[in-house]
Amino acid sequence: GSCTHSYDSNTAVTLNATASSGWSFSGWTGACIGVGACNLTMTANLSVTGVFLEPGHGVQFVAARPCRLVDTRKNGGQPISGGTSQDYALQSLGGCDIPSSAVAYSLNVTVIPHGPLGYLTIWPTGEAKPLVSTMNSLDGRIKANAAIVGAGSSGAVSVYVTTTSDLVLDVNGYFVTAGASTLAFYPLTPCRVFDTRWTDGDLGGPILPA
Repeated sequence: GSCTHSYDSNTAVTLNATASSGWSFSGWTGACIGVGACNLTMTANLSVTGVFLEPGHGVQFVAARPCRLVDTRKNGGQPISGGTSQDYALQSLGGCDIPSSAVAYSLNVTVIPHGPLGYLTIWPTGEAKPLVSTMNSLDGRIKANAAIVGAGSSGAVSVYVTTTSDLVLDVNGYFVTAGASTLAFYPLTPCRVFDTRWTDGDLGGPILPA
């Protein structure tokens, strides 16, 4: 269900989630992220959703050793032509042991453009190409970005580029139906935990040698 409540401006609000019998609390989305108490200050109209799951239902995360699935520069591969897309059946590529039961993938996507790249986008094969970019490289530099992508037709994902580009896909985990060996996945607000350029106390350090 849903509910609304009005507060005076700058009121501090705490939301706590309690799961009913047979269910578990999976986490907050919206103005709060995580599994603990949701603490807000009402500086604007805010919306929060508490997500509850039945154990053994839904999908959960399985961490995998980082493994290269695709590198179009090697083994007679071909770049993706500009203005076209290519499908990749990830479960059968790279010897990465991705099971056929995987319904989504945690990927690192690297693009090696052959010139200025308007954008690259990746999505589940069989669905319409989304009107969003996974990355852009208007200066033609090599770029990488993380992406969680659903498994499409035959477990494949599709990649579109505006300019002819080579592609590298690495996998570090996947999602399957919840089970004893799976891990609940909780998205967090993106946060930088380390930068070798930092000089504050012990947080920084020299650049790693080649």
